Amino acid sequence: MIITVTMNPALDKFAKLKTFHYGGLNRLQEIRSHAGGKGINVSRSIARLGGRSLAIGLIGGSVGLEIIQELDQLGISNDMVRVQGNTRTNLKLIDQDHNLSELNEDGPKIDEVALLELEMKLMRLAQAQDVVVLSGSVPSNVPVTIYQSLCEKLKEKQVSVVLDADGDLFRYGIEAKPHVIKPNREELCRYLGAEEQTVKKEELIEACQRLVDDGIALVILSLGAQGAVFVSRDALMEADALSVPIVSAVGAGDAMCAAAALALQRQYPMEELVKLSMAAAASALMCEESACGDRETVEALKKQVQVHKKKP
Repeated sequence: MIITVTMNPALDKFAKLKTFHYGGLNRLQEIRSHAGGKGINVSRSIARLGGRSLAIGLIGGSVGLEIIQELDQLGISNDMVRVQGNTRTNLKLIDQDHNLSELNEDGPKIDEVALLELEMKLMRLAQAQDVVVLSGSVPSNVPVTIYQSLCEKLKEKQVSVVLDADGDLFRYGIEAKPHVIKPNREELCRYLGAEEQTVKKEELIEACQRLVDDGIALVILSLGAQGAVFVSRDALMEADALSVPIVSAVGAGDAMCAAAALALQRQYPMEELVKLSMAAAASALMCEESACGDRETVEALKKQVQVHKKKP
């Protein structure tokens, strides 16, 4: 089973506009909304890929109920912990050049009882050989060590953890040696304390190799238009970004994370994991929703993925 954890879910409201005018009037068009938060996005992509997952997290108020209703309609199994306050709403603005501006709320404060309930639920549900995806932000009053703590406890149960986080959540999280981590270029540079513009690709790959040497089984480094790098103890593979029409960049990283989790659960060989991850991410760029495209689209894109095997 794959379990996705969304500690800070959201109702993502999308709107299009010609040009974003800072400090001026902006007229929004084609407004739509759907359940969001990185873990929920991962579950949505897993469903699109033909897999199944259980989405758990912290949900509150009328917005939380709307999210649960959408997950039920999509056939995505969920088991949320109810909290005080209302789940946040995020506004995502996409201009005519596909530039994305995000206005994200913090979300409600979480009390210790709800946090403990979520942890107990996760530990009860997760079994040996399962895959748990810990991704995204956490409410402002939740300790930044939360992913580290959960990962340590899950590993004791022989559960594989996929971590997709940023900042201190990432920094502390990798101390627990999750099975898979998926930083992008900006996130890895922030972890290294380096200026993104000055770091060469080769230096980033070396950093990924050091993380593998420290005990992480697989590092997936997303490089945007430069593709991605997949580093394990036995393999180093680089994959070119696919040339696809870009509708929205929202959710491409979550689609890649979903594909990696599904490949891990199904015990796919490394090259198949690479191709599925790249195809899922590319298909997400072609969608307005925060998820990859349908399975047929992903399968077609997989045939176009170019994988370059390097010496690890």
